[in-house]
Amino acid sequence: PLIVTLPIALVIEKSLIEPLSMIFKLNDGTWQNVLEFRELLELQTVKIAAIRATEKQCIELKNIIDEMKEETNITYNSKTVVLLDQKFHNKLANISSNYLIESLFTMSSKLFEVFIEEAREKIISTYWSKEVLFEKHNDIYEAIKNKSPDLAYEKMKDHMGIIRKSYSEIKLKEDC
Repeated sequence: PLIVTLPIALVIEKSLIEPLSMIFKLNDGTWQNVLEFRELLELQTVKIAAIRATEKQCIELKNIIDEMKEETNITYNSKTVVLLDQKFHNKLANISSNYLIESLFTMSSKLFEVFIEEAREKIISTYWSKEVLFEKHNDIYEAIKNKSPDLAYEKMKDHMGIIRKSYSEIKLKEDC
């Protein structure tokens, strides 16, 4: 018989995702729970990324920004923009060079995948102007490139504030 062994990291991630998913569902997880968790993770991650980013990583981040700019200026396919947004935030986790942070990003994106993707798409297609979407991500990138952790934190906080406001507006419309 063929025996397949998975890397221990995958086994650990899978064993953590399932209980978190169950807890989320059993407690009727809300968009606010997701947003608070994202803020916790994103705000500290962006500070670490600003401290640790290499020139090569900044170029990779800039390439994502350029793709985002091109997509928003040409076709503005919201699904593609959502994927680029996700790629940008995952790259920040990667730049942190902290395996625990990267794992939390991976687990949380899998845990809340449908919830976050639907919300991101609604926000991107409904509330964000093309310019705001690009501007917020570009501001974060510039702060990281300039090795300014406090500014990166503030720019991410602005970004998360827009997301929080958009979630609230979406929720309000859905409740009506």
